[in-house]
Amino acid sequence: MAIGTISDKGTIDEIGRALNVPLSEVKEIKERYSQYTDTIKDYEDKIKKIESISGYENEKKLVKEKLEYEEKVKYNKNALHELRNVQYKELFYYFDGLVGTAISQSMHPAGIIVSPVTLPDNYGTFWTKDGKRILTINMEEIHEVSLVKYDLLGLKNIEIIKDACSLAHIPYPKSHTIDWFDNDVWIHISDSPVGIFQFESKFAYDSMKKFECQCVNDLSLVNASIRPSGETYRDNLLAHKPNKNPSEIIDKLLESNHGYLVFQEDTIKFLTNICGLSGSDADNIRRAIGRKQRDRLEAALPSILEGYCNVSTQPREVAEKEAQTFLKIIEDSSNYQFGLNHSTGYSMIGYMCAYLRYYYPKEFITAYLNNANNDDDVKLGTELARQMGISIHSIKFRHSTAKYSCDKSGIYKGIASVKFLNEEAADDLYAIKDMRFDTFIELLARISDLKVDSRKLEILIKLDFFEEFGGVTYLLTCSELFSKYYGKKQLKKDKALEDKLDFELVRKYSQKETQKTFMGLDSMALLNELVQRIPNDKTDIRTKIAYQMENLGYVDIVDKEYAGYCVALDLNVDYSPRIKLYALANGNTIPVKVSKKIFKEYPIRRGDIVKVEDQYRKPKMKKVDGNWIETDEKEWWISEYKIC
Repeated sequence: MAIGTISDKGTIDEIGRALNVPLSEVKEIKERYSQYTDTIKDYEDKIKKIESISGYENEKKLVKEKLEYEEKVKYNKNALHELRNVQYKELFYYFDGLVGTAISQSMHPAGIIVSPVTLPDNYGTFWTKDGKRILTINMEEIHEVSLVKYDLLGLKNIEIIKDACSLAHIPYPKSHTIDWFDNDVWIHISDSPVGIFQFESKFAYDSMKKFECQCVNDLSLVNASIRPSGETYRDNLLAHKPNKNPSEIIDKLLESNHGYLVFQEDTIKFLTNICGLSGSDADNIRRAIGRKQRDRLEAALPSILEGYCNVSTQPREVAEKEAQTFLKIIEDSSNYQFGLNHSTGYSMIGYMCAYLRYYYPKEFITAYLNNANNDDDVKLGTELARQMGISIHSIKFRHSTAKYSCDKSGIYKGIASVKFLNEEAADDLYAIKDMRFDTFIELLARISDLKVDSRKLEILIKLDFFEEFGGVTYLLTCSELFSKYYGKKQLKKDKALEDKLDFELVRKYSQKETQKTFMGLDSMALLNELVQRIPNDKTDIRTKIAYQMENLGYVDIVDKEYAGYCVALDLNVDYSPRIKLYALANGNTIPVKVSKKIFKEYPIRRGDIVKVEDQYRKPKMKKVDGNWIETDEKEWWISEYKIC
């Protein structure tokens, strides 16, 4: 069971409602309260970081910074006191009694209990409305009653690995089947963060590159150091700078971590191997430190000091100081500290992602795109394919499935992602991929038996899905004729006249003719000859772009013949016009700016084809204290262009 508690802002909301404080005023109180408390915490953390630097007292700059931070803490504490005890005294009179109060109960989203005894008989359970049985103990207190909780989390990257293996027709990897020391993979892992579990953010990726990981243990160290608990030692660890601890005993304990306290297991090893505590007592103390339960730590302190002094070769006074110094290090690093098994497991998944990305790039990127959570993921996967020289093709008959798929020629987009299309239609079309169709009319006849209605068919034609049979205009005309005449056994002459049909042609495929009607019509033969009379011209790029913008909302055409030509995807003209351009030659999307004066003279509209003739880069501007200043970041501007 998970117990929900009321937050600071929620408490202010509830009390404000009870006291009939106007909503606008409650909003202001919350904003000011958060501003003061967040600022106090921020500067106190900075002071703490300065104090953790060895010999900082001798650094004039650090001393000055600390004094400045202390002044800011003092100022914000005074402002908070004014808010709480003067301006809104009545509201905050109730605040401390309500904040943190349990207000809801729910099911832990991933936790299961392992127990040697029956839970309903010994602890108590209850049933939810949807039939789930929940233990009547808060998830945070499970360990206090001698139960073990496992968190079973669903990870997108596990799904990516599974799907990549399926596409590559290889078994899902097991730890003993993988070469964990493949040098090519360790070099490749730093090529891009895309798809590497736990290292996809810029911060995590840059940290990994800086450490130059050569094995899973290296990756595990970095994985743990990028958590909040690693803030004080992270830079030194990533630079491979060894750490010196209060004693040689502790240095030996942390030898494999370059001397840094990185993992939860390090805390437990210190308390068990050095201080002589039992495993359960050590774990309880580790948990108490992590939850800032100072009273429990104080209660255990005598036994910790006694155990450490017993193994130390130093005089008791020195030994106690060493132990207390290291306990302070443990306390400072306990904010979301990683477990070694947790970090190692995560790092193994990260390596497996890199392994598959290196040896099965098409399959891995296809799996990544199929598991994308948002448009940003799709952009990242597409860029990774481009970086690795893998083509991503538009949807195509005989190749595309419902989702992204791959073959020797590259990766094909999925049909189901297109508006109004679905998996059922995609599966039906893919099922006939190996059939022979001499004409588009023959294919349309087969499609008429599938779950692909006229709207779906029109969208697919406009997106060049059936490119092998001809240009878009030709195929749309074929489809129009097919819908008119397919399956007809007779055709009235006035209708044929209205449709400007050649009577001799219709007569050729009719068995009988009356004064008003052609009868016994062979509609398939008629259609096949009709479409032979239609020009089958190649679709021009302007038409392709227009149909893609209409049905996809984006453009994915890549043609090297159109170097310098771009499509305007999005525009923002609130200030200096900003335009997102799609480069037809390489598929890159480039945000650019243009001066208001030039844009007014030559306005660009969404979907326009723009020939860029001159562009340049200049520093991006930002407003600081009312003034615009240049930044180190540069952005593209276009100064000469032609709308085609």
